[in-house]
Amino acid sequence: MARDLVEVSLDDKYTRDRGQVLISGVQALVRLPMMQRARDVARGLNTGGFISGYRGSPLGGFDSALWREAERLAAQNIRFQPAVNEDLAATACWGTQQLDALPGATVDGVFAMWYGKGPGVERSTDAIHHGNYAGTHANGGVLVVYGDDHAGTSSTSAHQSDQTLAALSVPSLYPADVAEFLRFGLLGWEMSRFTGLWVGFKCVNETVEQTATVALDDAGADIVVPERRPEQGPPGGVNINPHFFGPGAVEQVVTRYRLPLVHDFVRANGIDRCALGAARPRVGIVTAGKSYKDVGRALDLLGLDDDRLAALGVGVWKVGCIWPLEPEGIGAFAAGAEALLFVEDKHPVLEDQARAILYDAPNRPAIWGKKDGQGNRLFPSDVAIAPEETARALYRLLGALGRADAALDAAYDRLAPPPLVNAPVARSDTRVPISAPGCPHNSSTRLPRQPRHFPASAVTPLAVQRQGHDHAAHPDGRRGGEPGPRALHRNPAHVPEHRRRHLFPLRPAGDPRRRRCRRERDLQDPLQRRRRDDRQPLTGRSASAGWRRSCSRKAWPVEVVSENPAV
Repeated sequence: MARDLVEVSLDDKYTRDRGQVLISGVQALVRLPMMQRARDVARGLNTGGFISGYRGSPLGGFDSALWREAERLAAQNIRFQPAVNEDLAATACWGTQQLDALPGATVDGVFAMWYGKGPGVERSTDAIHHGNYAGTHANGGVLVVYGDDHAGTSSTSAHQSDQTLAALSVPSLYPADVAEFLRFGLLGWEMSRFTGLWVGFKCVNETVEQTATVALDDAGADIVVPERRPEQGPPGGVNINPHFFGPGAVEQVVTRYRLPLVHDFVRANGIDRCALGAARPRVGIVTAGKSYKDVGRALDLLGLDDDRLAALGVGVWKVGCIWPLEPEGIGAFAAGAEALLFVEDKHPVLEDQARAILYDAPNRPAIWGKKDGQGNRLFPSDVAIAPEETARALYRLLGALGRADAALDAAYDRLAPPPLVNAPVARSDTRVPISAPGCPHNSSTRLPRQPRHFPASAVTPLAVQRQGHDHAAHPDGRRGGEPGPRALHRNPAHVPEHRRRHLFPLRPAGDPRRRRCRRERDLQDPLQRRRRDDRQPLTGRSASAGWRRSCSRKAWPVEVVSENPAV
C-alpha cells in the first residue's frame, strides 16, 4: 500500500509546531526561547526574550547557531547579546528581571537565558548570586545553561558546576537527551517564575552534541504550575521587588519560601520519577542525566529488561532536578529497599543529599555509590563512569544481597575484564593532538617563533605542541588574565622588561560571522568586533601599533610590558 510522503525541510526544527523533527542539542537550545515565546503568546502575555553568555565547550557552537537564526529570533522579540565574559552576561540577565524598576515597560516580562561553561560559572558566582537572591519577574525567569566538561576533554581543567550553583541556592535540572532539552528548558522557565529563583540547566558533551528525532507534542503540553498557598510566601511574594533592599530578609525568603517551592514544582510535574522496573523496589538505582543513559546500557549488558527488573525487585529512579533533591519522591522509592545504588559522574551530589534525607528513616537502605557497603571504592569521582563499570557494580550489589540468578551470572561472565582506572600510561607512539574539533579558537593560535606566549584556552597548548617548544610557551592561564601571573613578578631573569616587551596572550577568535558588529553592542570587546577570524600575531613596531589600534580589524592585540618599573 502506497504511503504519502511527508514534505521535510531543514528549517522544520525551528518552524514546526507539532509532529517530529530531527534536532541536535545546540539547535534545541536555540529553539527553546521561541517555544517559550509561543507559550506566552497563547496565554495572552506579551513577553520578550534575552540571551547572553560566553561560548565554550560543550557550548562552543551555541552562539554561532544563534547568529544564524538572528532574524528568526528577532521576529519573535528575542534578543541575542553575546558578552565579553560570563559575569557581564549574568549581570545583564539580572537586569532583565528589573522590569518594574522604571516606568514605560513595553513588554509584560522578559525570559532570559545565560550560557557558559564550568569555569564561566565559577567566575560569575557573584553576579549569579546577587541576581538569584534578587529574584525573577513573575512573567520573566532566568535559565542558567551551564556546560560541564567532566573529563576535561576540551578544557584546561575538568569541572563540575553542580555544587557551585547549589552554594548559590540555584536549582539545577539535568536533561538526559535532546527530547528532555526542550521539556526541561520550558520547565526551567516556569519553575523560575513560580519560585522566584534562577534555574540551572546542566549540559554535557554527551547530551548537547547528540542529534535525535524528537516529538514536539511531548515538550510542554502537560506542564503544571502548582497553586501557591498564602503561607508559602512572604507578604511581598517570592518574585523580585526592585525597590526592596534587605540582605538578611532576602536570604530568609530564599531559604524559607523559594527553595521549598522547588519541591512542589518537581512533584507536580513528575520531574523525578521511577523510569524502569519496580516502583517499590528491594534494590534501587538512582541516577540522572547522562548517567541515566549509561544505566540503560548497563542493564542491556546484563540482559535486564523491564520485566526482569521487576522480577528481581530492581527499580530505577530517574532524577531530573539534581539539586535540591525532592525528598518525598526519593523517600517513597526507598521505603522498602534494602540498598540504593547511586550512579553519577564526578563528585556525589544525589548520594550526599539522599543520605541526609534518609538518615532518620525507620528502615533506611544501605547506600552504595562512590563506596560500597564495606567502605571500599566502587565508582571513581575523578573520571567518567562507563556503562561496563555500572554493570559490574550492579551485579556486585545484587550478589551481595543474594538476588543474582544463573542468567545474571552468565551475562556478567560475558562482560569484558575491568580496565585499570587512572593507570598511568607512557607510550612513545602517542599521536600529538593538533586541534579540538569544532572549537572556535583553532584558527587563532598561529604563534611567532620568539616571543613568549601565555595560553588561556584548552586549544592553545595544542598549538604549542604542534608548532614545537621553541615558542617558549608558559603554563596555562585563565581566560582574560593571560599575562596576569607574570605581571606581579618583577624578576629580570624571568621577564626582563627592557628586553622583552611583547607578551602574546592567546585569546579567543573573533566573530565567527566574519562581519563587523555594531558598536552599540557594549557587552562585546574589540576582539569580538573584528572582521577576520584567522588573525596572526604581529611583532615589533607593528605589534605596539596594533595594541594602540585595538579596534583595527587586522591587528592582533598584544600585552606590552612597560619599561617603567613604576607602572
